[in-house]
Amino acid sequence: MAAAANSYADAEAAIASTRQNQLAVPAAAPTPAAAAMIPPFPANLTTLFFGPTGIPLPPPSMLTPPIRCRSVRRALQAVFTPEELYPLTGVRSLVLNTSVEEGLTILHDAIMVELATTGNAVTVFGWSQSAIIASLEMQRFTAMGGAAPSASDLNFVLVGNEMNPNGGMLARFPDLTLPTLDLTFYGATPSDTIYPTAIYTLEYDGFADFSRYPLNFISDLNAVAGITFVHTKYLDLTPAQVEGATKLPTSPGYTGVTDYYIIRTENRPLLQPLRAVPVIGDPLADLIQPNLKVIVNLGYGDPNYGYSTSYADVRTPFGLWPNVPPHIAMPGPEHKKASLTSRPTCRRCPRTAHAPADPAAATRRSGGRGGRRTDAGRGGEHARQDHLNQLRRPAAHRGHRPRPGHHPAAVHHPTVRQATRCGQSDQRDRLSPGGHRRFRHDR
Repeated sequence: MAAAANSYADAEAAIASTRQNQLAVPAAAPTPAAAAMIPPFPANLTTLFFGPTGIPLPPPSMLTPPIRCRSVRRALQAVFTPEELYPLTGVRSLVLNTSVEEGLTILHDAIMVELATTGNAVTVFGWSQSAIIASLEMQRFTAMGGAAPSASDLNFVLVGNEMNPNGGMLARFPDLTLPTLDLTFYGATPSDTIYPTAIYTLEYDGFADFSRYPLNFISDLNAVAGITFVHTKYLDLTPAQVEGATKLPTSPGYTGVTDYYIIRTENRPLLQPLRAVPVIGDPLADLIQPNLKVIVNLGYGDPNYGYSTSYADVRTPFGLWPNVPPHIAMPGPEHKKASLTSRPTCRRCPRTAHAPADPAAATRRSGGRGGRRTDAGRGGEHARQDHLNQLRRPAAHRGHRPRPGHHPAAVHHPTVRQATRCGQSDQRDRLSPGGHRRFRHDR
């Protein structure tokens, strides 16, 4: 959590330092397909735009990218909120809880004044900390009952939402508090709000798409890296990326008016530092990424997706172990036992020739030649070991005299007999003049 908090402020500070010089991206008019993906917002609305941590008043360069244009129909207003996080935004900064509380008061007053004075429907655009403020405002309106604005007067667009029900860091660890930082994990954005809402999340955004199974520390590291390399990129999205966002499934019978979207991320953020290495960085990252993708995605419960595939509207706290698909499982003890007890095969021998599982049975079929009969009552491995021990003993100790021209080790166990033939053949090949084979291998 401490590492994530440090990355949080660093990420938001990076936004503040880079957005001032960002070129504005012209926004295209929404197409019919795009309009079908967003909630049915009224056409005569005013958008109140709130910045992330470290940007109390969004500059003009932040007000034009495509992700913002999905919510704007008429007027646009940048609204000041503290957006501070002690100590990472300065030693004199507000702690998170105080910053959120003050921002909540400002947001509430701005909505009520806009509705009372202009009569325009209002869209609230929140990013990161301001998405937390907007989520708490939804809870406040629910508690107000009949005094709250009507559903046709208000709607929300949230990006990089830390309270995203299935993925937001503050929802993954609900009711957690860090008293020394006065930081509260507020839980999930209400999914039963009456106000049309669209929540956009970039895959691997460590704040809005945190690992579901944090015991997978590789997935956690990737999510923390995503705070720096992904969470700051919402305003860099192209119109095609925004229009191609995947709408996530909700629970059966869900009647709410909140839509949840995921925008896929091509590369794992954990490899971004490696990609920064000149010349060799990208090839090495491309080599590592396929295997890393499986490990990272298992932290979300599915090796094919970098986000939790359970219902988007259901608050999903962290778990311990995912249900790993069978084809992903690593070899277990039975695989190791099979590899340890498997018999090596000579490269010259037919691979279809295998020794019987019970060496004692092979000895009985051979008529008892080549050594004493092993105890049938013992296990197969013990019998096989006893039989091999007998083969290593001198012939005189085994109670019989070797036949003339018969190699002492050429016993009647099929595996040993075959191995002896191969060894003799190899020796004859090595002794043949000119390196030519004098004897054809007997298969």
